[in-house]
Amino acid sequence: MNLVPKPTKVLYIASEVRSGSTLLELLLGRSVASTFMAGEIAAIWQHGFIENFLCGCGRPLQQCDFWVAVVQKAFGGWQGVDPHRMLKLWGAIGRIRNAATTGLRIAAQRATFHEELRELSTTWHSLYTAIQEVSGCQVIIDSSKVPVGCLILNEIGGIDSYILHLVRDSRAVAYSLQRRRLRPEVTDRAEYMAQFNPLASALRWVIVNLMISGNARDCRHYKRLRYRRLVERPQGAVADIAAYIGEPADDSGWIDGHVIQLGDNHTLGGNPVRFKRGWMEIRSDDEWRDKMPCAQQWLVTGLTSPVLWHYGYFRQNNGRV
Repeated sequence: MNLVPKPTKVLYIASEVRSGSTLLELLLGRSVASTFMAGEIAAIWQHGFIENFLCGCGRPLQQCDFWVAVVQKAFGGWQGVDPHRMLKLWGAIGRIRNAATTGLRIAAQRATFHEELRELSTTWHSLYTAIQEVSGCQVIIDSSKVPVGCLILNEIGGIDSYILHLVRDSRAVAYSLQRRRLRPEVTDRAEYMAQFNPLASALRWVIVNLMISGNARDCRHYKRLRYRRLVERPQGAVADIAAYIGEPADDSGWIDGHVIQLGDNHTLGGNPVRFKRGWMEIRSDDEWRDKMPCAQQWLVTGLTSPVLWHYGYFRQNNGRV
């Protein structure tokens, strides 16, 4: 009897930046054996094809055996796809600054929009298929974060997609986005992660989260997770996500539900924590409450409070949810 192979599962982590997507991915990759941590696949064009930044394993992407094999299988090698074309498509339909005009483009240029979306989706399908074949894992974790990823997953046939919407308090995100953080994956120069002032951070947070919610409306599987729950009950949160994607969780790597041992990975992009190895304690980070100026807190709260309320903030524990 011929058995029909199971479709590849893709767990897509959608969120605003500085919301803990890299941490979540590392915890899932360590606790759910059937998963592969791919990192921010959307970053492969700039970080891999053009810049050749470091993989999570510590080697440049174009010298990493895993990604060399994936790109060879997907495109026939690093010259097999035009990364500038892919970045142009992202600029047309995926970037935050185009969010306000995307709806107008769909109405006025519906055919062009869907052609661009299909082209991106076809390329993504090739990447997902190659990652699954090279890794041998059943579930690919894609922490690209960007809202357009939800649209792309809806266009791809032959995969079972799960959207995980990770939401962090807007004030914590705004505080984090003012910090100056070095990017360790860039080895030929000193480069820092993007920074935004509180006003820009608040507007970004609202736009990104509402776009994720809107784009995920037609997705078959959608789950929302608050960052606070992840850091306060990490083992339990990971177990819930494992159940969500229908895969067994492995509790053997945890100590007291808050300490876990991290190993090697082949993640693309993300927070510098992806380079950490060994034991790590997951703790709540509420530094913004004491160190963020009150004026900034009030500004961000005022601009984002309707969406915070929609996502369950302010309804219990004085907003500490």
